[in-house]
Amino acid sequence: MNSRSHKTILCAGFAFTNVFAAAVTLSLIACSRSPEPDTPGQCPIDCSKAVIGSSDFAVEALSAPAAVDCGSMASGTVRAVDPILLMFRVTGTTAGEAGIPRRAISIQPVVSGAMDATASEKAGNVTKLGDGTYEPTRYIGIATPKEEWCTDACGVFSVEVTPICAPGLTNNVTVTPTSGAMATTSTSFTVSASSSTLNAVDLNHIKK
Repeated sequence: MNSRSHKTILCAGFAFTNVFAAAVTLSLIACSRSPEPDTPGQCPIDCSKAVIGSSDFAVEALSAPAAVDCGSMASGTVRAVDPILLMFRVTGTTAGEAGIPRRAISIQPVVSGAMDATASEKAGNVTKLGDGTYEPTRYIGIATPKEEWCTDACGVFSVEVTPICAPGLTNNVTVTPTSGAMATTSTSFTVSASSSTLNAVDLNHIKK
């Protein structure tokens, strides 16, 4: 599942002491607005006018697995994990806007670890070359299309990644959302497998 149109992202609630100011601010940049007719309860995303983050913004991780167990695999085989959804929220940090979500902030996800390129190619993030390798290598493992690399109406950036599994390998995966001078945070998890029987995949798909 690569398209954000197939995901349901719910708007989070926030408590404020100044209710009037909060209502005005949220109506402009967060979730206090009339729902979309075809997507009630969701936070729409539109990156066409996204802007680069500044030092007045910060990122917090909302979701990430502590570890992924790929189960049993034959010795010497490699396979891709189903896309893993990670979520981050961008908020303001200055007086009066601290903690308020920021919509339409352009994000570039930075991924490290052993990653599979199949979903990245399907999403249009990488191109397969004649020698079987992929470019640009920094986008291998990112399954979310580039047109969705920004925060939604609730300030949330969602990205799917596709690590690989191999018996005896502890794959340490780290994902960091970056944007200009914005203060950011990383989320990390491990991917591992035990030995049994599964088919190998083309190693040219793998970023090591």
